[in-house]
Amino acid sequence: MVEFTKKCRFIRDTKMYKKILSAVNEHLNSEISARYALSMARVCGAKFYLCFIASKGMTRSSIDRAEEAMKRLFNGDYSATKTPRH
Repeated sequence: MVEFTKKCRFIRDTKMYKKILSAVNEHLNSEISARYALSMARVCGAKFYLCFIASKGMTRSSIDRAEEAMKRLFNGDYSATKTPRH
C-alpha cells in the first residue's frame, strides 16, 4: 500500500496525465478499467472523459447494461465489480 501511495503522489505532483479517456460498453471488464481510470484521474487531478459508442444492431439490453455501468461509476456503487469472497 505504501508503494502505491508513493506512485500516486508522484503522478499527482508531476502532472503526468492531464486528460484520461475511458470507454464503457456492456462488458464488466470495461467497467472495471473505467473505475481504475476514474481513480487515476482523481489522483492526478486530470479531466476524466467517458465514452460509449453503440454499434449498429446492438441490442437494447446491451445498451442498458452499459448505461447502468456508467451510473455505477458516478454513484459509487461497486457491487457489480466486486468478486465474491470465499
